[in-house]
Amino acid sequence: MFSAVHITCNKNRTVERPIEIECAWCVLFMHRFLIVSILISSLLAPLFFAITDAHAEIPSRLRRIDIRPHAEFTRLVFQLDRQTDHTFTELSSQRVRLTLDNSNGPLFRRLRSYADRHIGGIWVSQRGETLLVTITLKNGTEGMRVLDGCGEVLTLDIGPSFQKVRTAPSLPEGRESIWNGAGRFISEYDPVLKSDLPFVPTDSQALRGQLNDQEARLFLLGEAALYKGVAAEASQIFETFLGKESTVRSLAAFRAGEARYLLQDYSRALQLFREGERLWPQFLQLSPGTAYYYADTLVRNGDLPAGRKLLARLIASNAEKKTAPILMVRLADILARQKRDIEAVVLYRTVVKYFPENKAASHAALKLADRRFLTVDGVEYTPLRDDYRRIALGSSDFLVREEALFKATLLDALFSPSMEALSAVSSYEKRYPRGIFASIAHSMHEDILPVVYRDLMAAHDDGTLIDVAEGHVSYLEKCLSDQNFIRDLDKAYTDLGQLQGELHLFARLVRREWASSQAPYMYNRMIGNALALADWKTAESTAREYLQHFPATTDTSRVREILGDIEYRKGNLTGVREELAWLLNARTKAAFPESYYYLGKSLEAEKQSRLAGRAMEQFIEEMRQRKAASPLVADAYFVAASALHGAGNISTALEAYRTGLSLAAPDSRDRFLYRIGDICLREGRNTEAKGYWDKILKEGSDAVWQKLASQAMADLEWRERTGARL
Repeated sequence: MFSAVHITCNKNRTVERPIEIECAWCVLFMHRFLIVSILISSLLAPLFFAITDAHAEIPSRLRRIDIRPHAEFTRLVFQLDRQTDHTFTELSSQRVRLTLDNSNGPLFRRLRSYADRHIGGIWVSQRGETLLVTITLKNGTEGMRVLDGCGEVLTLDIGPSFQKVRTAPSLPEGRESIWNGAGRFISEYDPVLKSDLPFVPTDSQALRGQLNDQEARLFLLGEAALYKGVAAEASQIFETFLGKESTVRSLAAFRAGEARYLLQDYSRALQLFREGERLWPQFLQLSPGTAYYYADTLVRNGDLPAGRKLLARLIASNAEKKTAPILMVRLADILARQKRDIEAVVLYRTVVKYFPENKAASHAALKLADRRFLTVDGVEYTPLRDDYRRIALGSSDFLVREEALFKATLLDALFSPSMEALSAVSSYEKRYPRGIFASIAHSMHEDILPVVYRDLMAAHDDGTLIDVAEGHVSYLEKCLSDQNFIRDLDKAYTDLGQLQGELHLFARLVRREWASSQAPYMYNRMIGNALALADWKTAESTAREYLQHFPATTDTSRVREILGDIEYRKGNLTGVREELAWLLNARTKAAFPESYYYLGKSLEAEKQSRLAGRAMEQFIEEMRQRKAASPLVADAYFVAASALHGAGNISTALEAYRTGLSLAAPDSRDRFLYRIGDICLREGRNTEAKGYWDKILKEGSDAVWQKLASQAMADLEWRERTGARL
């Protein structure tokens, strides 16, 4: 056992190992020499020697660039006068940069217009003591291969065969859209990284010595907004000081650069930082936080060597502070971009090992995990997913927790069984409903549901399919793009007899813009289900909504017939005529024969006997063609016969009455018997007329028709006794 005294917090404690100490600050203090030694020995020795000897060393010179085009690739040979520190960097899918430290050379302007199958121009530019050679690739499929990494001759091959072979993990069928939408963020997501360096506000008294009271207050408000993270407001304030001559122009440039950095406007931020550095270079030593933002901005704009140098100086000056590890992580990020993977991994692992209590450890662990992402598959993904979960659980940094959990969720979405993947994505969204990755998670949710749908259909699991659809209504857009989905879902509801559930689900879906292609089908199913459930109010409102959105589809007339049916049930015969009058037009045909009957009854009520008879004749004909039976047919015969009777077509009317009589129920025969008797009387067949009326009196059940028959019989008998003229 050892007895140790904390140098920084002056606390005595007995520990098992001298390196086991209590507070993170002490960890940094004890490892300050480790930080410096790592930087100098493994990464930054050339940098520090370059800083001290820059003025004494004679720059190397790029003498020539040879271009040797081949069918499969183009070879570029860079000839220098001696060995030179250099880096090759992929700036994007279409640009590669060679950085030559402490070098100069001609600008080779004629090469800017050079183009072949693989490259589209070479730009050489001098930036201080650094010579930059930027090569534009012909398209996004080209890759690069460095043959000589040292010496006086550097060789670079550019061609599609050198593209990274694996740009996405091997995915199960149907998960490609998840990777294309959400997975690419693994390589592209690069948020603003906070350094934890203190924000140093400007002394208010010093400001008032340079500005009037109003301007000083405005400047301080800008710094307060910057400190709170309200970068847009801060940028607007500081830009006002740049638009005029001011004694604080240099400071305003730095502060505006910080604001633009936080807004991820890295190009404008770089301009502002360089303006501030030109006016007041010493400020970067007074404000480490500003220097950090400047270094990161240089990196994000492609000047990796300059960013690395500035960041290395920051790490050296903060070696004994809590901020050093997070700066080391950012330096490792830069090295990784420069393809110096070994040094980057060393730095990440160093931070994880020696600074486990510092939040930088979780950042470094996350970076190490990210390097394994493209190597996993459906068999080997679980250890990496579990590592991400451990990082999320153990990190004190909210952003790291969210990012790590998102990546664990992404792995589930890519490789787990579909229902497990859906559960993971749903759980993530519930935990971070407004998080950084909320929109990406929403897309993942939409992308996994078609996979779930196909798996459930293969398993013939109608109940779970319904549960998934009802529980994830807002995410069914991709499912609805498959024409079979809504029909398979409808079949599942029908087979399980859940008409009410289908009605409610479709009501939630049908009004969404992305469901418009399936809306007519859903409206029709909703109307059908409402009718089956005798929910006339819902059926009517849904039908009218359908007509409002789709006034001229193949189903429009059928929906209008349904509205006519509903109006008839309500007793609104005027409404029936308004909905169904079009059935009397030439070359129109009803989907439901009853529609003619409803129209005929509405016209009969309005005393339009001729049109009513015509509608009833169409109803009778449709029923005859379909060989269908209905109690309405007898009534239709009566209305049609009445119209013929009134028009003077007695023989046809009599035939219609007799046919109707043969079809009528016992309780509705009286009216037919009375009308047939009336026609017989008018034709002089008094005995036959008496026979029909007598049946009404003896067998009838309708008091009204019995009274009319009784009166007709009495009148006929009186006339016969008196010899009165009929």
